[in-house]
Amino acid sequence: LKPLFECSNFRNTMKVFSFLAAAGVFWSHLSSADDADLLAALPEDCDECDSRLSLLQLTVAQKTNSSDATEQVPMIAYPKKYCQHCGEMAFCHRASNPGCGGRASGGVASFNNHARAKGCRSNPTLTIPRSYMRDISALGHFGGGRMILRDMLVSGFNHQRRNGGTGPLWQCIHAPKHVSVRWLHLHTFCKAGKVDNLPNRKDLCAVMSNTMDADRIASYWLR
Repeated sequence: LKPLFECSNFRNTMKVFSFLAAAGVFWSHLSSADDADLLAALPEDCDECDSRLSLLQLTVAQKTNSSDATEQVPMIAYPKKYCQHCGEMAFCHRASNPGCGGRASGGVASFNNHARAKGCRSNPTLTIPRSYMRDISALGHFGGGRMILRDMLVSGFNHQRRNGGTGPLWQCIHAPKHVSVRWLHLHTFCKAGKVDNLPNRKDLCAVMSNTMDADRIASYWLR
């Protein structure tokens, strides 16, 4: 038998503990403190707190997946110490998220994108989860993440149809390394168009012809 410290599982566990210590998150806090309070206590600089936020969201996901058979994504409030005059705060209000005084308990929200889509006659659409998710990698931690992503695709498609969009539509989400607004958001626009440097090969994009495509696209993006 190999000594305990030579076992790969033991070494991996020690790496996790080291990461937790470096991030400043302690198991006693995760088990006793309210997750929303922990998220709100993160520093204002998003670049410095991304690792903590991802870890806390993963912790919430693990609690949800182990206790909630319906696999719903929990409502995560936008941290109060994050930026207050930025795109994230604008999305917070659009989402009616509790972190900015809203009362939403889940779901998604679609609205017009103020940026025009080059090559499209209709205004492009933005769709966001009402629960705060920094990017699609955070959504992927939750058992109900695919359902939320599917709902985003359907909501964005239907909103774009109401805006006058016809035919197949582009559905695009920036990859985690390419986000400019740190709140997961879906771009929906005409197939002949281009908005915010989308579509491209570095981000997640798919052509959606009808709402029945949503489940397939969501499953592929979160594979």
